[in-house]
Amino acid sequence: MKIERLSFATVECYNFEIISIFGYKQKKFISYNFEFFILKILKDLLDMYLFRKHIYNKNILSNKKLKNALMHSIESIFLSLEHRDSYTAYHQIKVAMLSLAIYDHRKLNKKYRLDTLFGGLIHDIGKLYIPLDLLMAPRRLVKEEYDLIKLHSQKGYDIVENLPISDYTKEIILQHHERLDGSGYPNGLENEKISNGAKIIAVADVFDAMYSNRPYREKLPLSIVKEELISNRDILYCSESINSCIQLIENDFKFPNIDFNIKKFFKEIDNI
Repeated sequence: MKIERLSFATVECYNFEIISIFGYKQKKFISYNFEFFILKILKDLLDMYLFRKHIYNKNILSNKKLKNALMHSIESIFLSLEHRDSYTAYHQIKVAMLSLAIYDHRKLNKKYRLDTLFGGLIHDIGKLYIPLDLLMAPRRLVKEEYDLIKLHSQKGYDIVENLPISDYTKEIILQHHERLDGSGYPNGLENEKISNGAKIIAVADVFDAMYSNRPYREKLPLSIVKEELISNRDILYCSESINSCIQLIENDFKFPNIDFNIKKFFKEIDNI
């Protein structure tokens, strides 16, 4: 496997073990920029696999070998993201699990169930491109800074655009900040132009963002979070997903705790 030495600022030396889908292991002890190295490995592994097998399967979740390969790579991305920004990593876990619960509560077609979970797990992957001091700023951002943060949806889509994952998952990454009235980003989509998966993730994303401690404020009271969601039913957010979300929370839905074991989670993902 060709691994390029990337010309980004060095973060640290790290003993990183690449478990490839060809059944062997490689160990590299190098100095590198965490995020971009992981993304390079993800693309290389999948491109090499598809080339050697001469296949291209749009729905990777129907092919166990491809799915396992991608999940190993996503696990690596999680570990790098957790090292860089533990808040975002934990946020994605919570959004993924709440989104899956909303999906099940609404009794939707199981065809896209795991795609929804997968989209939740990497919906903020584009934040790898956002300066960490901006993500962790202990104050509210000015407009220019917020405009930079808003790039993460498109950046995330750019990362996965040519990877053999489902279009459903790609749309989640691109559209999870779109709003029904067209006030969202990056493309100002309205109503039916927003994918169902993105509508579900949007509700879980907003709920967790408001109901979590942030660098610039403590979490909001549950009553205020519920009021924000209810008052924007069918204006900003999908009413069916809001109704399910609120019912789940009122019935004591449990988020994974902060010591959630991501490696164990990926090992057990077939059971979800």
